[in-house]
Amino acid sequence: MACFLNGITSLSLFVRASTNMCLAVFVILVLHIGNILTNMITSHDSQKQVLEGESVKLTCNYSGVPDFLQWYIEYPGSTPKFLLYIYESGLISDNIPERLTPKIYKNTKRVDLEISSATVSDSALYYCALKPTVTGNT
Repeated sequence: MACFLNGITSLSLFVRASTNMCLAVFVILVLHIGNILTNMITSHDSQKQVLEGESVKLTCNYSGVPDFLQWYIEYPGSTPKFLLYIYESGLISDNIPERLTPKIYKNTKRVDLEISSATVSDSALYYCALKPTVTGNT
């Protein structure tokens, strides 16, 4: 079971396989519910497209002073899975999946997740959050 906070915005990314098949990768941005007027997160783009093998950057803009930001991934038919966290100082979690590069820009309040050499298996729902949002995963 997965629980999410209110206030969700989405960004879709399409990975086009070599067989001209489009596969969607979505980014869901979750608002920090604690102080919604000062801590918010929004998508940078509403939609992107990428061909298989290309790199793609998923971007979130945030406000306020978060403890750290998190990225999650959810494959069709499963529950969201934690990918990584990144502090405003640039400190990142251990064991980040290969081909993923997180970056944070404290001055502009932006956090990026770059996926290098996108593959069909990257097709999923991605979550960017200001605080832990997935609970009760079993």
